[in-house]
Amino acid sequence: MQRKEYHIITTGISLIINFIKNPKNARTVKKYKMMEWLKIEPEEKIEKTIKNHTRKTSKLYKKLLTFLEENPYKASAETNSLLRYCDFLGVKYENITAKIYTTDTAIGYFAGRIIHDYLTKQKFELDGKPEKIKYFGWGASFFDNALVEVLDKITKTLAKAQKQGYITVLNATGGFKPETTFAVIAALLSDVDKIYYIHETFKEIVVLPGLPLTIKKEYLKTLRKFKKPVEKWYAIEHMLIPEIEIIKLKEKGLLKEKIEKLETREWIKKLL
Repeated sequence: MQRKEYHIITTGISLIINFIKNPKNARTVKKYKMMEWLKIEPEEKIEKTIKNHTRKTSKLYKKLLTFLEENPYKASAETNSLLRYCDFLGVKYENITAKIYTTDTAIGYFAGRIIHDYLTKQKFELDGKPEKIKYFGWGASFFDNALVEVLDKITKTLAKAQKQGYITVLNATGGFKPETTFAVIAALLSDVDKIYYIHETFKEIVVLPGLPLTIKKEYLKTLRKFKKPVEKWYAIEHMLIPEIEIIKLKEKGLLKEKIEKLETREWIKKLL
């Protein structure tokens, strides 16, 4: 008997992009002005329009769901990797519980809802509705905030699944690359069992073991001293922290400096 698996799936908008690119959908794309959806910062009106279609009764919602159902291996990066994982390892769909996390955007949540409904129809067990990860997909200026949220969501979710006896797995195919990379880091810090994704060049499923990842104890000891901002000169002269150590932590992106004050990065504070 197979042990139940718990999959965290971070989703992007590959489903929407593939739908738009397909010539068969040209009339629908034009009718709903879907090219406008792909703007980096959609106007409030466009965001509202997308939200209005995030309902099962929406004709566009139904069209996208049908598009996904017709070819789940080509329509969406997320379903492609999940189904290939099941094919490769012989895991039954009903043996998997999935949690979907989406970008903090209307278009990202829209795509996540459709994927959620598709997986439900295929007899996967879904852990609640899709959830947005705050700041996820908002761009470089919100990156630190996004990392904190990714770490918080994934570590808590995996810890809960592990207590329930699941094999824990991360689907690292979907979503924006920087945030997805950090999702992998968060999963490894949480002792995830497996990580899988689709190799971009060979288009094959790759399954990796979840090797334990930790931050060096000596780094953590120093980083705890900077949970609140400390002036650099004070840290060196009174806390007796060698300047070379401060430089090393800054170079690794674990410590930030602002107006001569040093402080541990927000996402690191979650680990202290």
